[in-house]
Amino acid sequence: MLAAAQCMNRLKGTTYTTLPENLCPQYTDMLLGRTLKQQEYGGVICDRPEASYILLQRLVKYTQQGKAVWKITQVKPITKPNAQSLILGTGCRLQPQQTSVAASPIFALVQTTANSTYQTLSAWQVNLDQESFADLEPQQVICKDILE
Repeated sequence: MLAAAQCMNRLKGTTYTTLPENLCPQYTDMLLGRTLKQQEYGGVICDRPEASYILLQRLVKYTQQGKAVWKITQVKPITKPNAQSLILGTGCRLQPQQTSVAASPIFALVQTTANSTYQTLSAWQVNLDQESFADLEPQQVICKDILE
């Protein structure tokens, strides 16, 4: 596991238009937002056999063919979800009493419950300006299906 995490960590600073083949046998990607400097960011939830990872990436440019070129700026190893849990990159927010904290993208490891809601097991807030992840207390984060 440690060797795999170190291998994934070497991706920091790598640019790509398409993820390397077999890097993430299963993945979900999403746009996360823009900074005040108009830099655009995305995230990839990368599921590998040994663990899962969140890749924070910054849009660098577009190719002449119009394909986005992304630079991986941060790699966050996380617990691999089991059959009753999943990792969300959308649909999560801070509890209303936590609103003094600036709104930023949140990733969460959640367990499914009734009524299109989830029990948050672990959560991380993304600081796009600093290109970093901060741990959140699970009880601070509420996640719901965005399709409801």
